[in-house]
Amino acid sequence: MPLATKHQVLAELWNHGFFSGFDEIVRKYGPDAREAGSFKSYLFELISREIAEAKKETVRLQGALDRVEAKCRQGRINPGNPTAGWDANTTGLRNDIQAIDGWTVSLFESDITLLHYILGLETAGNRSKTLHASMNVVMEKRRSELSLSVSDPSAFKLKIV
Repeated sequence: MPLATKHQVLAELWNHGFFSGFDEIVRKYGPDAREAGSFKSYLFELISREIAEAKKETVRLQGALDRVEAKCRQGRINPGNPTAGWDANTTGLRNDIQAIDGWTVSLFESDITLLHYILGLETAGNRSKTLHASMNVVMEKRRSELSLSVSDPSAFKLKIV
């Protein structure tokens, strides 16, 4: 059997995800058991690295959520300038909301990366597309009902495979 080039290996992993791609590599190029085992271990290492990154993002997200929660608790007690929407209290809140958004997007990127690694490019792409469409449904429902907090869990496809 021919040896696979780095490009061929990466193309299989990219298109099919790690383990379906691994099956294709084994089928097409027939590495011996030692090579295949070593490579499969490496795939688990890559997944572990992404998990570690997601855990860091989760800790940072939790910290930002805690800061917003504390500011809201304080704002209920002392709302700041009663005649201005933006004051020292609300400006700090805005900054922390931006941190929540940033860490949420970063965590979402890790989620999409893990979906790609394990389930393949198509699944990862579909998750991204369905989330966008689902949020459009929720935001339209909020707009039409003039509700700031209406939720519609049924708008989200939770099953990804």
